[in-house]
Amino acid sequence: MKRIVYLILIYLFCASFTLAAENISQDRDEVFLIDDAPFGVHKSRVKELIEMKTEYDEYGFSHKLKEVITNTIPSDEECLNTRRPAYLLEDITTKYFEKGPLDSLHTGFFYKGSIGTNIIHGGATHTEYANNNIENHFRGYFKNGKTSFNLSTRYTPRDDLNFWQFLIGDAFISHQITPHHRIVFGNSRTHTGEEGSKPDWMVPFISYSQIGRNFGNIRKFGARVIGEYDLVEYDLGGYSSDSYFREFFPGVEFTGWINLKPLGKTDGRYGDLKLGGGISSGHNDFTYNVIGAYARYQYKKFRADFEYANADGYNGNLGLSDNHARGMYTTVYYKIHPKVELLARYDKFQPNLGISDGDITEYVVGVNYYVKGQGLRFMLNYIFRQNSFDADSHRIILGTQIML
Repeated sequence: MKRIVYLILIYLFCASFTLAAENISQDRDEVFLIDDAPFGVHKSRVKELIEMKTEYDEYGFSHKLKEVITNTIPSDEECLNTRRPAYLLEDITTKYFEKGPLDSLHTGFFYKGSIGTNIIHGGATHTEYANNNIENHFRGYFKNGKTSFNLSTRYTPRDDLNFWQFLIGDAFISHQITPHHRIVFGNSRTHTGEEGSKPDWMVPFISYSQIGRNFGNIRKFGARVIGEYDLVEYDLGGYSSDSYFREFFPGVEFTGWINLKPLGKTDGRYGDLKLGGGISSGHNDFTYNVIGAYARYQYKKFRADFEYANADGYNGNLGLSDNHARGMYTTVYYKIHPKVELLARYDKFQPNLGISDGDITEYVVGVNYYVKGQGLRFMLNYIFRQNSFDADSHRIILGTQIML
């Protein structure tokens, strides 16, 4: 029991701390990273741990917790790949089973918070703190090495949802049916746009792009097939058009995305190029359609992304809308050090072309400092926002992210 108390204290300490506030081949994106794991059979560590004769208490945690924490926080080398999750306490928050169908169960904690100063032209200046995201993650692997499940619970309140509607995030089962294909069934993040399909910890800035947060960044209940080859990868799914468990099956949605990888067989000698696009089409009170296109090139320390989306109605994270909206962004990244990344983004969004061609344009520059990869990241963003519908503004935001 004491060990559980210690873990809780560690979580609280890390959360309170946030309140106060080159190996390119390893850094390639996992585009269809559904369950925090790449394609391939899961390899059990049970036999290895038995041979090591590690002592566990009745809850599955190692003895000598302080010593274990010191020895199990991943090394800097393990955290170089900032496109992969890095749970700092994963080794001691993972339970392994010698018997039964389940091989392992991992529990993790994710926190992302920010404090920002907003300066409005001709208006007030104010500073606010935001809990961007607080989640618990639960991931289990079965002994067949091909089947896993994910469950995430969220604790950041939203005015338009009650506690129970927002509580459940991921809730799905994933099964590797062939070396190149997996099927996913349950509540999972749809591939509506490229950035909009990414979990929060993979977003390079503190916030998603405007098309990412309006059209995408949403989970829905359904079934999908995900494929990955050297030259192509795709994600095709059918879902209920409901979101956040508001109602039972109000309509059907299809979301499909395909990426071509022309340099996929060159072993990264000429960089990493992806060209893709997709559609999200469904019905919920009315019919909505979102189409998008994406391009990315990465070579050594440099990376550039471009994404465009046009929506004749949409059903994303910020709600259901019948507006005709359109947007695009382009982001450039440069790693001046394996732990330090400079970023710049041009982000334009037209929220309602049926009424006005006015737009909201954001010019963003930022710095990411990966203390322990995505396990501990500090972010500094400056945003100049030109707004056709309101006063222009400047924002300076300091953010912190931790994964335990």
